[in-house]
Amino acid sequence: MTFNINDLRTELSVRNGIQNPALFNVVITPPATLRVLPAYATVSQELSFLCMAASLPNPEMSVIDIFRYGYGLKADMPYNAVFTPQTFRFIADGEAYVHTFFRDWQRSIFNYSVNPTINDNAAYLINYKDTYATSIRINAFSPNNQTIDSIILTEAFPKNVGDIPIEWEGRSEIMIIPVTFSFKDVQYPLTTPIISIGQPPPLPIGIGQPQPQPISIGQPTTQ
Repeated sequence: MTFNINDLRTELSVRNGIQNPALFNVVITPPATLRVLPAYATVSQELSFLCMAASLPNPEMSVIDIFRYGYGLKADMPYNAVFTPQTFRFIADGEAYVHTFFRDWQRSIFNYSVNPTINDNAAYLINYKDTYATSIRINAFSPNNQTIDSIILTEAFPKNVGDIPIEWEGRSEIMIIPVTFSFKDVQYPLTTPIISIGQPPPLPIGIGQPQPQPISIGQPTTQ
């Protein structure tokens, strides 16, 4: 079959065109450690507007080597899913609100800089994860503003807030804050659930069912 550009256009029109990577937003649910502070009451909406770049994470399958029948050719056998920490980039606002939010979030995890308002623990103590971990939702939109993909990072927290270079030559540039999030798992609210793992798939017709016995050719059948 030869390639036809019109067939491609037809298929794309059926699929609502081509997805644009610039059509997205990120919604961060404030963690419990910061939810009590009035300054971060509407942080989900504000950070959603100021997130300049993100990623739709996909897991990597961890595999081990197996050999067919114990010997012979080698094959990969998956046994786990690994989620790589994701780095998002946020626009630094003129009041340092975004930078302060992530700085306070990290200090609520590990009190490396004593601040009793952020973390009631003594210096250099680690908080409980259920108080500082939260969910992050990444939404991708179609050209007509419909949500076509959504991924939720569960038990996420800022593993690293990157260094921000400052220099005189950057007067015409935008200050960007890179934040790397670690997370436990991902959820796909808009994706069809998979078949339950651990249950045998339905058998094809004829398999596992009684089969008619063949009749010997050239011999009389039993009446």
